[in-house]
Amino acid sequence: MSKELHRLSIAQVSKLLKKKEVSPVELTKICLDRIEEFNPTLNAFITVYSKEAMKQAKKAEREISRDEYKGKLHGVPLAIKDNIYFADRVTTMGSKIHKDFVSDFDATTVVKLRESGAIFLGKTNMHEYALGATTDNPHYGTCRNPWHLGKIPGGSSGGSAAAVSAFLAYGALGTDTSGSIRVPAAACGLVGLKATYGRVSKHGCFPEAWSLDHIGPLTRTVEDAAIIFDAISGGDKNDPTCLDLKPTKLAKKLDGDLSKLTIGIEEDFFFHFTDEDVERQVRATISQLKKMGAKVKTVKIPSLKDAFWALTIIDTSETTAVH
Repeated sequence: MSKELHRLSIAQVSKLLKKKEVSPVELTKICLDRIEEFNPTLNAFITVYSKEAMKQAKKAEREISRDEYKGKLHGVPLAIKDNIYFADRVTTMGSKIHKDFVSDFDATTVVKLRESGAIFLGKTNMHEYALGATTDNPHYGTCRNPWHLGKIPGGSSGGSAAAVSAFLAYGALGTDTSGSIRVPAAACGLVGLKATYGRVSKHGCFPEAWSLDHIGPLTRTVEDAAIIFDAISGGDKNDPTCLDLKPTKLAKKLDGDLSKLTIGIEEDFFFHFTDEDVERQVRATISQLKKMGAKVKTVKIPSLKDAFWALTIIDTSETTAVH
């Protein structure tokens, strides 16, 4: 079974961890061994926390053995994009300019994952300063797509996507301003979630464009995305844009019943330049959503034609101010 543990989902390994059928140490060693084997080719990680990860894993193992199980992320190895701060550790933002930058505090999302008992394998490669969709990083190496080494993994959270897709980590955090979680998720066959603005604190994340930035999960299943999102969501007094709401409980609501959901499909904007294979898969997904009870209707949003230019103005203005 240990040969296939890396292929399991967070939801699956969490059950094994809770039952003490596998240990956090075993899972972490499997991930670190795979990182050592495949990262030289993939360039998914900029920094690997081998010693720290094993120390965290042993701590989690002791806690679980004492029946102090914290939840579905306890003892689960994760990866974090390298623009999210770790206290007393270098956070590069994918740039040589910040190659020696060390934060004196953890990002709120990191704090919440620590409290959940997650294990941090390291910091993942990214498009420099999150300003791009290829993760072709001139300083830390081009990140490769695990499905095809000659293809891009998307960006800017390409390292996080590559790490999860190649089974180097069970899940990862990325950031998304205008596609930087969703594009890599699509390119690497993953689930990527950019949720409502303010649902997750951005405190401790180096900004690209502060009014557009989001932090969210990249995972191999929808359930895993919900598990991580539940852990990182909720209010934060350190982020004035963060909504004063309790953490979500999405993972408990995944019952397969979509009868209360109405989904709008914008036909005029999104399908004009779509590859045939992509459109076929989207249509198949729409059919599946209908079978699960969702109401699907066509909608028209004329203002979408102006969205790109609005994004460009806001993004470039805020990015210029930050950088």
